[in-house]
Amino acid sequence: MWSIRELCRDRLFRFLFTGEDLDRGNLSYLVTTVEERLARLAEENDQSDRQSRRKTQAYLQVEMFGEEGKTQIKTFRDLIDFLEDKLLNDEDREENRRWLGRNVPATAEAMIRRLYGISSEVNHLIRGDLSPDEVAKYQLNPLASDAQLTVTDIHKLSARAQKFVVGVLLQKLFFQKEKQGREPVVFIVLDELNKYAPRDGRSPIKDLLVDIAERGRSLGIILIGAQQTASEVERRVVGQAAIRVVGRLDSAEAERPEYNFLTGSCRKRALFLKSGTMFVHQPEVPAPILVNFPFPAYATRKEEVFLSQAEITSIEADIDRF
Repeated sequence: MWSIRELCRDRLFRFLFTGEDLDRGNLSYLVTTVEERLARLAEENDQSDRQSRRKTQAYLQVEMFGEEGKTQIKTFRDLIDFLEDKLLNDEDREENRRWLGRNVPATAEAMIRRLYGISSEVNHLIRGDLSPDEVAKYQLNPLASDAQLTVTDIHKLSARAQKFVVGVLLQKLFFQKEKQGREPVVFIVLDELNKYAPRDGRSPIKDLLVDIAERGRSLGIILIGAQQTASEVERRVVGQAAIRVVGRLDSAEAERPEYNFLTGSCRKRALFLKSGTMFVHQPEVPAPILVNFPFPAYATRKEEVFLSQAEITSIEADIDRF
């Protein structure tokens, strides 16, 4: 979860928009302009909190906006209303120009529509109605000294909310590592990499993943991506991979140039690989190596567990004792 103040201060606003949105018209320029204006507001609020000697709040204190005359942005819907007031309020054209820049009102309307579209998907992730202590309780910091393994389960979120969470986490981690240095080395395992760094189009997440792929190792960030088809992933990300693992492929995918590291015979064999069998290509050996992962020696499902009657009796006795 992220606070409204954090969203604005850390310039996370751009991750609310998908690559398809930013490819249309001047929307990307307007998003950047609004993001900078929101960052200034957040910094002014932080300075006010320091002067008042109070903890940094989760909300934004702003001038009066909307029909209800609100002065605090505490929800994502409040943020949309505030931006709508700043960008599309005909009563204050001078203020409109400061927020719009050189964009036309139609571009602002398109941005507001997209924010309304994602509102129900992220309003529980971006909040300003909590106390500073509550916000800190739900903060996720993968570089914390007591966090050796951090798993972020986002499968219940919508596609756009998933992209927002992944983009924000990666950016915060990347910026922290730039300040902190190479140690400790961080491994990022990202499933469905083709969704976040697709070959076509552009998006803030894609740009960030390209930067991690190209500079991450020098900062102590190792990216491990998994996807069904490497041909759908941005070429600059795939090209930076030092170790490549390939499982079963279909005939069309196997002929793509991303698999040129496989010999002709390996490509043919990849069409018939069984589950758990794959080719590994890494710098130490100049040829692909066929490896087989054995079936786990432990149960991965409840129905795979076999217990004798004596073991069941012993477990039941332990449960009764506790």
